[in-house]
Amino acid sequence: MLAKPRKRRMQQTRQGKFFEYTALLFKRQDKLDLSSLKKYASELGLNRARFDLELDGGRYAAEVKHDVDDGEVYG
Repeated sequence: MLAKPRKRRMQQTRQGKFFEYTALLFKRQDKLDLSSLKKYASELGLNRARFDLELDGGRYAAEVKHDVDDGEVYG
């Protein structure tokens, strides 16, 4: 469940809205489904076509997996 939001945050970094997106995810922790994550991108004025392409294409999957693995190792 955390992998998708993590990918979104990486995308936000590339579009200059990392902190804004992270704050929004924190406020809306109870709604982190795919459609909500895409809606939040629109709310922040991100390029939705680019956001959706990167998200759906798994552009950051390897980096996210590495971060998750590190988290499991280090607790």
